[in-house]
Amino acid sequence: MKTVPQLLLFFVLLSVIQACSARSVPTLDPNSINTAIAQTYSAAESQTARAGIPVTGPLTPTVTKAPSSTPFPTFTLVVIGTPQIQVSVDTTCRTGPGEVYDRVGVLQVDETAEVVGRSADGNYWVIRNPDRPGEVCWIRDEDATLTGLPGIVPVFPAPPTPTPTRTRVPLPIPTATRTRTPIPTATRTRTPLPPATPTRTSTSLLTSTVSVTPAASHTLTATPSPTAIASPTYTLTPSGTPTHTATTTVTSTSSPTTTATSSPTSTALPGFTASYSGMENCIGTGWWVEIQMNNTGGASFDFLALTVTDPATGTVLPLYSGDFTNRNGCTTSDTLDTFPPGSTYIVSSAVIPYDPTGHQLSASITLCSNPGPNGVCVTQKINFTP
Repeated sequence: MKTVPQLLLFFVLLSVIQACSARSVPTLDPNSINTAIAQTYSAAESQTARAGIPVTGPLTPTVTKAPSSTPFPTFTLVVIGTPQIQVSVDTTCRTGPGEVYDRVGVLQVDETAEVVGRSADGNYWVIRNPDRPGEVCWIRDEDATLTGLPGIVPVFPAPPTPTPTRTRVPLPIPTATRTRTPIPTATRTRTPLPPATPTRTSTSLLTSTVSVTPAASHTLTATPSPTAIASPTYTLTPSGTPTHTATTTVTSTSSPTTTATSSPTSTALPGFTASYSGMENCIGTGWWVEIQMNNTGGASFDFLALTVTDPATGTVLPLYSGDFTNRNGCTTSDTLDTFPPGSTYIVSSAVIPYDPTGHQLSASITLCSNPGPNGVCVTQKINFTP
């Protein structure tokens, strides 16, 4: 090849130049090296032509790559479609991410729904409603299995929380029934006086007593005392003819005494008992405690003051109301205008913004007989740990 003689010639000239440089340092012509290389290259071509050796092939070496022991990976084409969702149990689908929202459908175990969005915290998926075509609803991620890439699902903002509807449930107010006990009428009985019989000395005394059984709160005592005295008088005349004059004196003394004793009417005093019944909560709303009250007095209550205190956090949550409200879950509630005697009812406290489970709480409950608060008020205090 032409390259090999050129390299050999270059090294020979380089050795000569270094040997000469050791003895003296002459001035070197910059073009002498190029001239020598050109002459050497021309001589090598002439020598190759004279030898009759043909020059074939490329002038640069060929590099052959050894086969690799690692096989080339095989790629499978995956088509990314719309994510789908299935559930392991029948799951309720609502209008928003939480139980406070209305229920609008159910995704059953053997159904598949298309996922169009998700909540910001990743706890809910927005799917096409299987029961209402053209609408979407929210379903919990707890029992759901997603097929597809969750990263391509957009985040949906939660709709406004619905306002709970208060339902007033009037309780029948017992009607007091008055029972009057008839009072027996006193009957006077007079015993007829015997006819006066002329005697020298005749004294007849008659006493009549009338007793009346007293009624519930009235006492009637009548004591007539008639007295009859017959006093015949004999007058003796000189003619010897006896003259008989009968004088009868009847004295009737009737002294009925009526004593009416009226028992004082008892005034019904208000009273009640209170105890801890439980605690409820709703996502996005908070926690509240339930207090059960029993009206043990004889008066109705028209005002409630309920204050819950958490000494661990220093939180005080007062509630003042002219009615009595019990939250039934997250969407409904029952309300009484008046808390009548002999009834039992559960009232809900103000909403606690955190979970007070395990805290030692206290509650002060005050009930008043008139709105305002006015009238007679009674207070009970209880301690409990939810």
